Amino acid sequence: MTRDKYRQDFALVEKMNANAIRVHGHVAGRALYEVADEMGLMIWQDVPLQWGYDNSVAFADNAVRQTRDMVEQFGNSPAIIVWGGHNEPPWNSPWMEKRFPDWNKTLNQSLTKRVGDTLAEDTSRIVHRFSAVEEHYWAGWYFGTMRDLLAPAKTGIITEFGAQALPRLSTLKTIVPAHLMWPKSTAADDPGWTLWKYHNFQPFQTFKFANIPRGKNIQEMIDNTQAYQAELVAMAAESYRRQRYQPVTALFHFMFVETWPSINWGVVDYLRKPKAGYYALQQAYQPILPSIEPVTAVWRQGSEATVRLWAINDTWSACEDCRLTWQVKQSGQRLAEGETVMTLPPDSGNKIKEINVTPTRSEPVTIEYRIEDKAGKTVGKNRREEPVEPPSTGT
Repeated sequence: MTRDKYRQDFALVEKMNANAIRVHGHVAGRALYEVADEMGLMIWQDVPLQWGYDNSVAFADNAVRQTRDMVEQFGNSPAIIVWGGHNEPPWNSPWMEKRFPDWNKTLNQSLTKRVGDTLAEDTSRIVHRFSAVEEHYWAGWYFGTMRDLLAPAKTGIITEFGAQALPRLSTLKTIVPAHLMWPKSTAADDPGWTLWKYHNFQPFQTFKFANIPRGKNIQEMIDNTQAYQAELVAMAAESYRRQRYQPVTALFHFMFVETWPSINWGVVDYLRKPKAGYYALQQAYQPILPSIEPVTAVWRQGSEATVRLWAINDTWSACEDCRLTWQVKQSGQRLAEGETVMTLPPDSGNKIKEINVTPTRSEPVTIEYRIEDKAGKTVGKNRREEPVEPPSTGT
């Protein structure tokens, strides 16, 4: 990585409407911090501690020394606003009991505390002593379902959420050779996935947990995984933005860019080609967001369904006399439409309208929602498509 490459990455970050990055579990090259300082991009900087380690005093002493060196080396960077401690320490990660025979419920407690105490010697920054599993909202990928992301958040800070997606075909061809591009089955133990798994791909989560259809060919598989990732990250980001200060105060998606030739959670692949999830986050992260809350889980022909419309203004200026317009359409037919003019106060978020409609066909329903300023300029726009199931037959 070079200054120019970091600048290109950060330009993509800002174009995605994000204003901060988390340097997750590692320390980057000096150039990253210099370019972030120049561009005004905020940084959450972790110590390089991820999961479990030797439990000795000597190891903790070494970690304290390195932590102090990190703060001294990079502490003059104004971009760094948070020092983050141990990520998912074992004593906070009961899931490790099933994977690691030497796990115990107090493992590395002293390590986490001593590193956190060392970070706190810098009183000029926020210190987040450890990144807890409770802050990692992996519903729809490692547990639960995507719609669990609509539930009330349990923490003010959300430091991980997301799902995997394949990169575009031209990038994938630089990772997986042609003769391994189509394993025989979707079984996670199919030896055809061995190389894929080495490159981070998770067939079990993809096919069995998220139930993403493989499709008939590799292009369909790419499209299906990218569509799933895009829907999930948008649903999560909008949900937690609607929960602003109730209790959510910060939101970090996992993750922005893939750092090596891999198939993982990035919304930008390692060749810096955006996936569909990048554009989904770009929409969900708009500073002025017309947010669509999908209340009804399954839309059915002939049955009433509900969505709620919100207006979120995360800027420091009021949107005076803004015009909010919406339409719900199916096959060219308008099921609902409306508009209102109102001022959106700075740093605010409010529910605007609840809409109840009844689909008349089995084709998808489209919800379009837009916010314009008083000069008529579009300052936020959103669109959501809901598939419609056939009528319930009953018994």
